[in-house]
Amino acid sequence: TQTSATEHQTRAAQLQQEVERLQAQLPQAQHHLQQAQQRIQTLEAENRQIQVALTDLSDQLEQEQAQPAHDPAMVQQAEELQHQIQDLQQAHQYYELLVEKQQTQLQANQASIQQLTQELTNARNQAQEANVALQSKQSQADQARQQLATLQIQIGQAEQQNKALTQELEHSQTLLETYRQRLAGLEPPPESSSEPSPGAIDPATVSAASEPPTRIPQGGTVMPVLTPWAQNLFFQLQEAGLLSDAQMDQVLITWQQRGGKLTQVLSDCTGLTSKTVGFFSDGGYSARISGSERIGGFLKAAGLVTEEQIQQVIEQRPSDQPLIEALVDQGLLRPATADYFIRHFVQSS
Repeated sequence: TQTSATEHQTRAAQLQQEVERLQAQLPQAQHHLQQAQQRIQTLEAENRQIQVALTDLSDQLEQEQAQPAHDPAMVQQAEELQHQIQDLQQAHQYYELLVEKQQTQLQANQASIQQLTQELTNARNQAQEANVALQSKQSQADQARQQLATLQIQIGQAEQQNKALTQELEHSQTLLETYRQRLAGLEPPPESSSEPSPGAIDPATVSAASEPPTRIPQGGTVMPVLTPWAQNLFFQLQEAGLLSDAQMDQVLITWQQRGGKLTQVLSDCTGLTSKTVGFFSDGGYSARISGSERIGGFLKAAGLVTEEQIQQVIEQRPSDQPLIEALVDQGLLRPATADYFIRHFVQSS
């Protein structure tokens, strides 16, 4: 496109030079034509004078010839008139030839002017067409430059998105590896259910605070053995302030008595939704890989607050107050739950 535009610019410049050359030649040709016309007028006037003189001399000669020729002076005068008439006739012929020549030159000048005018018109038309083509090429070049700039912007945006996706992928891979390492020490749940079923009795004592507890409730009732998955679930719920010791005892006793799914018994005894139990069963990992990044998204994924509640709190809270503190102040979230989410999801999100 740039090469084509350059070619059109060169052609337009050449045509403009041709127009200027023809315009420079045209006044000179018109001047020659004017001179030829004036010369013809002068010759025609002189020719008319010669014709008048020739007519006068012819009349005078006829008068002389009509008189008797016995006077020698008259005879000599008649001869002189005859010579003058001959000279005038020759001059008349010369001027006629000269006028004819000048008329021929005049016609040639007129044809030359007409040709120059036509060439000038053609050159102007070609120059105009070249200018139109040049403007079109320049417009195309401008559009191409704009498209190039747009593509460069899009490429930059795509590179930024790719960088962000790469970072997000690396973060997800890190989380996945951490989760795999975390699961490496756990026994997989039964294939028929992701929860344990009540089984043999184990006189386990309360564990340290850094590990999920396996308890013997007050009263001496021996609880069933919990798999690492169930132990981790109870530990996460207690750390979040959503499960007390008494509630855990009630869950274990009820599960021992009636059997069934542990998660269902947990929901029935504590009022926690299956969405909340599912969130804490994997430590929020499913929410992470589903795209949750901010703490509000994790709270919604855990089923602890709704979008409407979050929007209402955002509208009512002071502008400098964190969302999770406002949720606690308005009684929608327990302080222990807020601390849990700050520790696990604010620093890592």
